[in-house]
Amino acid sequence: LAFSPDGNTLASASGDDTVKLWDVATRQEAATLAGHTDNVRTVVFSPSGTTLATGGDDGTVRLWDVVAQQEIAILAGHSDAVRSVAMSPDGSTLASGSADHTIKLWDVPSARETATLTGHEGPVVMVAFSEDGASLVSGRSGPWMWDETDTGEPVIRRWDVASRRPTGSFGDHFQHVWTLAFSPDGNTLATTDGGESIVLWDVPSHRRGAILAGDAQEVFSLAFGPDGAVLAAGTEDGVHVWDVERRRQVTTFGSGGGASLAFTPGGDTLVTAGEKVILWDVASGGHVATLIGHAERNPTVAISPDGTILAAGGGDHTIRLWDVDQVMDAASAVGPEIPLFAEFAMLRGHTLHIMELAFSPDGRTLASGSRD
Repeated sequence: LAFSPDGNTLASASGDDTVKLWDVATRQEAATLAGHTDNVRTVVFSPSGTTLATGGDDGTVRLWDVVAQQEIAILAGHSDAVRSVAMSPDGSTLASGSADHTIKLWDVPSARETATLTGHEGPVVMVAFSEDGASLVSGRSGPWMWDETDTGEPVIRRWDVASRRPTGSFGDHFQHVWTLAFSPDGNTLATTDGGESIVLWDVPSHRRGAILAGDAQEVFSLAFGPDGAVLAAGTEDGVHVWDVERRRQVTTFGSGGGASLAFTPGGDTLVTAGEKVILWDVASGGHVATLIGHAERNPTVAISPDGTILAAGGGDHTIRLWDVDQVMDAASAVGPEIPLFAEFAMLRGHTLHIMELAFSPDGRTLASGSRD
């Protein structure tokens, strides 16, 4: 999924070999872009919003005129699926990461390849430009523990775009990145490979910092507090909160799991999704409220930028919206142990598990991604 820069259009990639454009205001399909000959994996808009780049399992990157809703170029050169695309901030350069272990740079106006970056020893599944466009970060899928052919090449690399040379790396031998989170100031990167430990990386120096050792529970979600002082880690049995500076665990939030985590903008409340949606007081570790209604467990939660709306996506294929202030008032009146059904809206339309939710920057639009 990708929103256009003005927020008016949503592009969605699909396993039916097409990309759909949606009018956000009307919630209606605006166009279907057909041209790929296999699954479409990734989409990105140019900064101007007039061009859309897509990558797919057919090994091509395609450029589309968003206004005319027509294909304008096919960028061929990868020998395997294209897993990720990214546009430079000025819109002049496109980066594509592929299962062929390479990253290619393309000149957007001429639709020509300008460089191939090599060095990864696994499929490149993520590429992203820095805000100034001078650097590119790429991430590969890591080896499994039984893969004896892997030589320990770093999972994440950083490249200088002008010289096409690597400038740093993150990641160790046998480490695949299960989930990651940047601190709000961008100076710390937290990663986990699905084990019980969390690695903190110093982004400017590309060096490994502290290792936060857990309690033998696999970590599968991470979230920094708004000020970066605490890091929450979700496990199957609960959520553990760490003091980032002191490198110590400060509290554990109950049971029910933490498949997805979200802090309120003020950082005083943490929302966790598992068997139920639960709100926790970060300072005391106390249970604030429990929200129920989904027929199955909740894979994902999101909070609007202003902190007024909580969204949860469920295994029952629905999205439920809660007014955070009303939840707090109700919980104060009846106590945290009384489950609340107080959603003000339920959104239907998906036919399989909802896996991702994201609010637009102004909080007026919610995008959802599903296994359907």
